[in-house]
Order: sequence, then structure tokens, then C-alpha cells
Amino acid sequence: MAIAQRVEDIRKFLWNKETKEFVGRNWKSWLEIIGFYVIYYSILAGFFICMLLAAFSHFPELEDGPKRTELLAHRGPGLHVLPNYDTKGSDNTAVYYSTKMHDYGKSLEPFLQAHKDLKDDAKYGTCAGSKNLVNDTWTKDKPCFYFYLNKIYGFVPKKLVEDGFEKPVTIECMPKTEKYAQYIDKMTVYPNTGFDLSKFPWKYGKNWDVEAPVAAVQIEINKPVSHAEIRIMCHVRAANIYLSETTPNIGTANFRLSY
Repeated sequence: MAIAQRVEDIRKFLWNKETKEFVGRNWKSWLEIIGFYVIYYSILAGFFICMLLAAFSHFPELEDGPKRTELLAHRGPGLHVLPNYDTKGSDNTAVYYSTKMHDYGKSLEPFLQAHKDLKDDAKYGTCAGSKNLVNDTWTKDKPCFYFYLNKIYGFVPKKLVEDGFEKPVTIECMPKTEKYAQYIDKMTVYPNTGFDLSKFPWKYGKNWDVEAPVAAVQIEINKPVSHAEIRIMCHVRAANIYLSETTPNIGTANFRLSY
């Protein structure tokens, strides 16, 4: 009896013939609540549409690039180095292992094939991809490292002026301390004219990973004893890239070779 009564109560709640109410409300009440929510959500939708239109009206055109890039470029871009490393040490320095020299050389092949300039023997010497010797340089303890600046819209490196002469924007590498110098016979930078400034700046539509100007550094190693390491510091020489120990990635790349 109780179950039948509950069923009847539910039926009556859903539709009450006597009061003409549906789910406890008559037609007038339903119109009022539906009208309220239609107006309420229409106002919300209108508000958000106005906000989006206001935002879009301040977006620059794609060909004009982003605004306020000086906030990114006020100290200079980061420096990308190849080949990619396997791991980082406790001091956050990239580590390359002597047991994987062949693998590092092979991993550079797609990068070398994608960059047409790197096939120029005259500019890149033994680090040129067209010689097919890059892998050999790694296995013979004369590895080539490749550097390019991260993209910042509109940024163009400026040449340093020393003793009244302009110097090319290039890479400079050195042992981190004197004790590592004993393991290095020579470092050679390619090309000797530095980064090709005509390829700057990066703009929308440029595939920077392929079109970025590249500098290479070949490090000729006087092979150290087992369990030794060589720490290398590299940085970009440019008037508008401000190097800092507290922000080490700006224009710099530090790594170590582990034997």
C-alpha cells in the first residue's frame, strides 16, 4: 500500500491534473523561470563576447609579430646547442659521455641535412655536413658542437666594437678553469665570420630550427685519463646580449665531456 501511495505521489508531482502543474510549477511559473535564465545567460554571453572582441582588437597581425618583445630581448636570447645531451649533472650542466661519441655524431645527421649552409665546406671546414666526416670527428675526439640563438621576434644581435673595429657576432668557447685546459689541444670556430646576421631577425612563418644561422665549434681533445672530465664554457660575443652568472642560459652554454 505504501509503495502504491509513493508511486501515486510521484505521478501527481510530475503532472497534477487538478492544479495543472508540471513538476510542481504551473505554466506561468515555468515561463518566468525560463525567461529569467534566458536573460541571465544572454547577458553573460554578451559580456564574454565583448571581452573577447576587446582582446582580439588589441592583437597584432601575424605579419607584424608580437608586442612587447623588449621584455624578452632586454638581456638577449638563450643559446641552443647540438647534439642533444643525455643527462645533466648535479650543477645542471649538460654531460656528454665518451662511450657514446659515435651516437652523438649519428644524431647530428638530420640537423646537418636540414641546414643547407652547413654543407659549405669552405665555411664550416671539418664540421661541414657535406664532408660526411662529422661522425668521424666525434669518434676521433675532435667533436663538433653546433650553436644557434633561440628565436625572439625582431631581435638582431649587434656587433661588438673593440679598439674602434667591429667584431663578428660569434661563439667563444674555453675551458671552465685552468685545470681543464691540459685536455684541450685546440678549439676552432666555424665560420670565422660568425653568425650570418642577414638571417636575423626571426619572424612569423620562419622555421627557425632550419633557418637559424649556425656557428660550429670543433674541440680537439688531448684524451684525458679514465674517469676524468672536461668542462667547457661557451658564450655569444654580441653587444646586445648581456651575459650573467645568475641567468646562465642567456647567450651561454656550459657542458662537460666525461671520460
